[in-house]
Amino acid sequence: MIEGQWVVPEMVQRYRLFYGTYRWNEYERFAADWDITIIVHERTDAPAAFHLDRIVFLRDLRVGTILARRAWHEIGHIIAFPFNSLYWSKVPWGYLVERKTEKRTSDFARLFPVWDSHESLF
Repeated sequence: MIEGQWVVPEMVQRYRLFYGTYRWNEYERFAADWDITIIVHERTDAPAAFHLDRIVFLRDLRVGTILARRAWHEIGHIIAFPFNSLYWSKVPWGYLVERKTEKRTSDFARLFPVWDSHESLF
């Protein structure tokens, strides 16, 4: 096992005990339950997904699983890995931590919600 691989699965177990279990398409319910606002927009000049404080902005792509994955990724930033790129850009070697954080946040999006077997291939 590569060092650090245990971090996200262990965290997911703890978070499911605390937050409960949610299916992949219940990101809006999770957000409402835990005081996170989700705004879906159609602007093409904005990033596909980003967050500011406890607000998640998602570009509507009309593809449910992609939208859900991006939503869970941003929710992961809010609840599990709260520092953003601006913070890490000011810390020595911060870009390394940021890359690891992005990987772990993607892992969180893949592992925290319960994905149907055919929906989990992203």
